[in-house]
Amino acid sequence: MLSAIDFRDPRAFHVPTMGTSTSASLGRAQRAHTPTDYEIQMEFERGRWLRIRFLWFSALGSLLALLGEARAFPSLSAGGRPALKALISVSGATFCAMLYIAAFLYGRRVSPNRKRIVALALWLNALVGSVELIYSRGALQVDAPGTHSLLVDWAWTVPILIFMDHFLACLLIPWTWKECLAPPAIMVAVGGGIFACDAWMGAQSASARARTPIFHLAALLLIASVVAVIPGVLVCLIRYSRWRKTFRMKFESTAWRKMQSELSGARRLLESCLPPEWRAGPVRVHYVYEPMREIGGDLLFVHPSAELEVNGVASVVVLDVSGHGIAAALTVSRLVGELERIFGENPAASPSEVLQSLNRYASLTLMRHAMFVTGMCLRADVKAGTLEWANAGHPPALLRRAGGAIESLDPTTYVLGVVDSGEFGTDVGRTTFERGDSVIAYTDGASEAAAPDGQMLGTEGVERLVRELRTSSQTSDWASALADRVCSHRSGPPLDDTLLVVVSRPAEP
Repeated sequence: MLSAIDFRDPRAFHVPTMGTSTSASLGRAQRAHTPTDYEIQMEFERGRWLRIRFLWFSALGSLLALLGEARAFPSLSAGGRPALKALISVSGATFCAMLYIAAFLYGRRVSPNRKRIVALALWLNALVGSVELIYSRGALQVDAPGTHSLLVDWAWTVPILIFMDHFLACLLIPWTWKECLAPPAIMVAVGGGIFACDAWMGAQSASARARTPIFHLAALLLIASVVAVIPGVLVCLIRYSRWRKTFRMKFESTAWRKMQSELSGARRLLESCLPPEWRAGPVRVHYVYEPMREIGGDLLFVHPSAELEVNGVASVVVLDVSGHGIAAALTVSRLVGELERIFGENPAASPSEVLQSLNRYASLTLMRHAMFVTGMCLRADVKAGTLEWANAGHPPALLRRAGGAIESLDPTTYVLGVVDSGEFGTDVGRTTFERGDSVIAYTDGASEAAAPDGQMLGTEGVERLVRELRTSSQTSDWASALADRVCSHRSGPPLDDTLLVVVSRPAEP
């Protein structure tokens, strides 16, 4: 925004930096991570999703356990080994059903806390899987007590049970791929421990060891168990990746709509700081404002008309904050309050006094954030027929006389906030302001309007457009006419906020 400014002093570009000690202390400061809205919402949504799926998993698991119990129950009356094996199966199924039912009842009471639900699902899957392994080992012992085939069967049973329990859990529980590795790791540890105990207690004969070494069976158990986990891991990986992508799109869409709503509210609040147009009276004020984004950093401030009615004096301030968007808009809102304070304390403040006060405010509060302001203050005295102005690095306003002649109201001092009060001197320009005269002020969104070939309109281009204005036209139409011509010259959307202001004295009383 300050590209058109010709600074008088190289010191104008100097921005104070923080001292070494302050920077070091800030560097040593340890701040706790504050969760973003995205992280909070994602945590809540995943916790709710996990809780629903966990309840389904617990209900389905208890149903399957009860069905297995009912299937094995008739064999209890068979007698012998079948009855013993059925008793083991019924006991294991009953215990697993109790675990599932208890988990279901507990899951209905807890809040949808992600960490709690994940831990509960992991331990439930691990406990149920371990119980099934233990009871399956007992059933194998009934079929082949003390034989070589026991270890061989066990080396295949462990990965099969791990696959069944883990894959079913992964189908229902939306774990991440890392979270889903904990239950099978516990189950492998339980199965491997049982295998080691059987091998240590001499579960196979010397001839069996010669045929199938223990090491080979242990490797088979471990490798097969790892392979059995892979399908569940892939399910969790693919599903979580899709959910996260869908959630991000939904969140960003909702956040975008919310941000647009908030920006619209901020724009209405900011536009309420702009004055109404003065369409009647000895001095008229008309303007057109086109922010580059939803909210902008240009400001028009007109001193209330009470003094105009009494003394025939009106003050108009045009400001342009460096930067765009929210930061510039927040700065504008602060400057509005400062201008209200200035004119509230001194309603007759001259343009020089206004810019000096604004520069002091900007140098004390805005310069540390590398925010600078160009500004122009006009003071029209209708009774005396004079116009005073002070220009702080702002594009030169144009005074168009009733006869069509144009005078340039050039900068008289530095950009606001660049130098402190001791170096900020303000010259005041004075000229006549007769009937039919008009002042056209603008921000550099107009002068920086670029044609398709990249050629900017420039201050000379703006002056040419002002010269082309028809004298017979109403001055109330000049702001709109200039805005239309700037838009016609410009290719594409604006590159900066654009404010066009026309301050005029009517030709007729």
